[in-house]
Amino acid sequence: MTIGMKHLKLIRKVGKGAFGSIFIAKDVKNNRRVACKIETKVTSRQLLHEYNIYILVQTTDNERNPAIMPKIYEFGRIQINNDFLNCMVMELLGVSLEKKFNNLKRRFSDATILMIGIRCIEQIKMLHSRNFLHRDIKPENFMLNRNEDSIYIIDLGLGKKFWDSLHNRHISFRNDKNLTGTARYASVNTAAGCEQGRRDDLESLGYMLIYFWKGRLPWQGIKAETRKEKYEKIFKIKSEIKIKELCEECPNEMVKYMEAVRMLKFTDYPNYDGYIRLFKEALKRMGFEDHTKYEWLEEEK
Repeated sequence: MTIGMKHLKLIRKVGKGAFGSIFIAKDVKNNRRVACKIETKVTSRQLLHEYNIYILVQTTDNERNPAIMPKIYEFGRIQINNDFLNCMVMELLGVSLEKKFNNLKRRFSDATILMIGIRCIEQIKMLHSRNFLHRDIKPENFMLNRNEDSIYIIDLGLGKKFWDSLHNRHISFRNDKNLTGTARYASVNTAAGCEQGRRDDLESLGYMLIYFWKGRLPWQGIKAETRKEKYEKIFKIKSEIKIKELCEECPNEMVKYMEAVRMLKFTDYPNYDGYIRLFKEALKRMGFEDHTKYEWLEEEK
C-alpha cells in the first residue's frame, strides 16, 4: 500500500457516491491520466473491499478474453488536507451508459440495446465465474472506454461471494435481508428481502435493457412518505405486472429472457450462453450482423 501518493495530482471531481468521490488525476510518475476513487471517511474499509474484489476477478485483456472492467493500477492512502484517505487508482474511462443514453436524447436503437445486452451478459458471466455477484446492476455501473467501442462493468463495492470455496457449496438462502443495490433495478426477490444469487444480477440487467427500450420503468417516479413505503410500492408493481406488459415496445426475445431469468431458483446455474444466443437471434431477425457497431460509432462515419 502506498502512503501519501504524492505522484498523483488531482485535477477535478467528476462523480460522487455513497462511500466516496471520483476524481480525474495526473499520475506524474507514469505520465498518464487516471481515475481515482477516494473514500470520504478515514476509518471506512468499503473501498479496500472493492479493490480486493477487482484484483480477484480481473481478467487478462486479449482477443479470447476481453477485459470486463477497468485496469486497477494501485491502492493506497492519499493525503488530503490533514487526512490520509483510501484511494484506488484505475484506468480512466469514458461516460456511463446512463450518460450516453441521456446524450442521445434517451433513445438507443434496437441493435445497440441488444449488443449492450450481449456484452453485459458476457461480463456478468465472467464475474460469476470468479464466484462473485455484482448486486447493483444499473446503467450507471457500465462505462464506455475512451474509444467508446467497448463497455466495462464498474463499482464492485457491493459485490459478494456467492460460493463458499472452503465447503464447496452455494451460500445459504435467507429471506430477512435489507435491500442491497438500487430499488429501480432490483430483482423481485431482492425487493422481497431475499439473499441475492446469480439470477438477481441477470434480472436487474433485464430491467436495465427494458429501461433503454421504453425510456422509463413503470415504477419510476413513485411518491411515498418514507423509503420503506417507496420500496414496498415498487415491489408491489414489479411483482404484479405481467412480463408481456412490462416488455411492451421490446422485441419478443426480451419477454423470453425475462421469463427465463425469473424462473431461476436461488442456486441455479444460469444459461448465459443461451441468453446471448437469444439476443444474437434477435439481431439476425432484425437484419443486423454480429459485427454491427454501437450507434454512436456508426454516426462517426
